[in-house]
Amino acid sequence: MRNLLGLCLLLCLSVGLAKAQPSEFNIFPTNASGTMYGQATINGIPATGEDWVAAFDMDGNCAGAAAIVMNENIAYLNLPIYGDDATSPEIDEGITGGESFTLWLWRASTDQILPYPNATETMSFSGWTNTNGAPIPGLNDVSLVYDFFEETLPCDGSILTVGPFCADAESIELEAATSGGSWSGAGVISGSFNPSLLDPGTYIITYTLGEIGSSCYEVSTSEFVVYPSVGEYGIFWWDNFGVPEEDWISQVCITSDDSISVQWFNIDLTDMGDDEECLENFDPSGTYYAVITNEYGCSITTENVDFVNAVDEVFGDFGADIELTLESSGIIRSNYEIEEVLVVDMMGRTLLYLTD
Repeated sequence: MRNLLGLCLLLCLSVGLAKAQPSEFNIFPTNASGTMYGQATINGIPATGEDWVAAFDMDGNCAGAAAIVMNENIAYLNLPIYGDDATSPEIDEGITGGESFTLWLWRASTDQILPYPNATETMSFSGWTNTNGAPIPGLNDVSLVYDFFEETLPCDGSILTVGPFCADAESIELEAATSGGSWSGAGVISGSFNPSLLDPGTYIITYTLGEIGSSCYEVSTSEFVVYPSVGEYGIFWWDNFGVPEEDWISQVCITSDDSISVQWFNIDLTDMGDDEECLENFDPSGTYYAVITNEYGCSITTENVDFVNAVDEVFGDFGADIELTLESSGIIRSNYEIEEVLVVDMMGRTLLYLTD
């Protein structure tokens, strides 16, 4: 009797030191109750004083909850389980006569609620009776161990996302070996890394998994390198019309003050051959674009470029009132007392050259 009294005093004094229970463990105390005793372990290891245990009726209502009480590294249950109050039929506060209940444990360190003994074989208890708060017969063995099973979750905070990144790249969702942690560092927004917010350079990204003191707590860092994007470039046209036709050359070229490589493609994604800054118009008229890559491996795709082959002759007989009509925009250099006509587009590309 002395030991039991000492345990009861210890239980009553220790409850106030525990963390608040989760919202699922909220209760409605009534005048009818009985107390369940025992010990709680998780995967064979004693629970902690921050953990809570609760009883739920078969309708899922919390009928009682209490913090685990520690004494000499033993985790004790001192669980009051309340009966239903018949005077408030609109509220199911607890157990009715003959109703079974299940036992659940909230592990504070992982914020998991564990059924007894496990999630696939939840055990129900019977025999609750109103003892006015005294131990419930058959549920009053202080030495009886209730072992709750918690699935061992992976705990690996390794950062899987690797660089380098280009300064104009889109936001990248960050990935770690075990999800659920928090990310921090320059360019990090809501678990994603956005290099376009940063200047070229090296940045430290941190991933924190779990909380200090929990069974799973890791902090990992990684260096993210951001390379310069492709700088300014120009597109220009060149031709040597005026020389014999067999020697005509027309080119579109990419120029830049930076070290770049250029690969041309037809609009149908056909690779136009070797890496070179200029594309000669030996191919049929069409639409082309270029992929420009700088020395860091960062690339950019140019706007589409329309290639139109030069026209040998448009008009046959010339009259004094000749009028030129262009189906596409262009510039007429001379259109009166015609001695020559040169038609170029807005990029300076020769579309038509006529002499007498």
